[in-house]
Amino acid sequence: MKELIISANTENLKQVQCFVKRELESANCTETLLNQVSVAVEEIFVNIASYAYNPTINEVPTVKSAPEIGSAIIQVDINDEIIIRFEDRGIPFNPTKKEDPDTNKDLEEREEGGLGIYIVKQTMDDILYRYKSGRNILTIRKKINPGGKEMNPESKITSQEIKSLQEMLTIDSLVYPEHQQATYDEVINRYKVNKNLYILLYYGKKLTGYICLLPIKEPLYSKILLENRLYDSDIPGSCLEEYTPGNSYRLYIISMAIHPGYHGRGLSKHLIKGFYEYLLKHKKDGINFSSVLSTAVTNDGKLMLERMGFTGIKKIDGDFTLFELPLNDELYNNIEKSYNANPIHNSKVEVKIRLD
Repeated sequence: MKELIISANTENLKQVQCFVKRELESANCTETLLNQVSVAVEEIFVNIASYAYNPTINEVPTVKSAPEIGSAIIQVDINDEIIIRFEDRGIPFNPTKKEDPDTNKDLEEREEGGLGIYIVKQTMDDILYRYKSGRNILTIRKKINPGGKEMNPESKITSQEIKSLQEMLTIDSLVYPEHQQATYDEVINRYKVNKNLYILLYYGKKLTGYICLLPIKEPLYSKILLENRLYDSDIPGSCLEEYTPGNSYRLYIISMAIHPGYHGRGLSKHLIKGFYEYLLKHKKDGINFSSVLSTAVTNDGKLMLERMGFTGIKKIDGDFTLFELPLNDELYNNIEKSYNANPIHNSKVEVKIRLD
């Protein structure tokens, strides 16, 4: 991922466009694609430069005062699709909620503004907004057409995998407060490091729940144990490890959730069984886990972790509880006995331990 940090000033538009164009050209993108992305980048950056730090009442709802000048961060990531993320610390504003203009009206009859973001919506494959930790984060995605570069099959993320990741983000938005929700970029960057991060729960072929387990490096594991703070979406992909048979890993369950519309159907026991299956399958493949950490941020999460065998070890950030599950041969044997002795049958439910 390439990054540009620049003053949010319209005079810097050309520098921003050159930065993005250079990355796209290195991926052999077609001229048509270059033009589409350039238009989208111009619209978004000009909006940030014009309104994020210098809001006007007529254009943007002024939620709180904003500094007169600030910076913008533009990140470009290219695999089988182009992902561009714009970040600023201006006033909270979600441009995706702006009503689309009525293009059937004559120009003089249309309300002023809104056409630019409408064009972005029409030309990009996806546009996602998040407000998190005082930051506006807007991400656009566009698949590279056949003229784009070929990716290593091992690192390629398929459209079905992306669809599943987006569905999990939707479940997150229904379960967790906004400041505890991961962004699309954070999820993708972790997934690029290790694709074996998820236990997926399907009900009637619809993704309705999941557990996300991160194989984190030892320094971060120790920090989580020692520090009195919640580690959530601020765990980057660089803190994760790939699985190699013969090695042992430490896991951190960063999130688990069931769609609120499917509560009361006894689905949590299927997720728990999926967790056991995840541990046993990887052990069979020579991948061992020495311990698992997780933080309960809701009472339901606390009860779920206790049912999975975790023990609360300390309070963090005042209201949350850090849980731990040490894994040894005896516990693995008990898990295997429990897994085999308690079959759960429901023709509508399916649990998978990998996205693809």
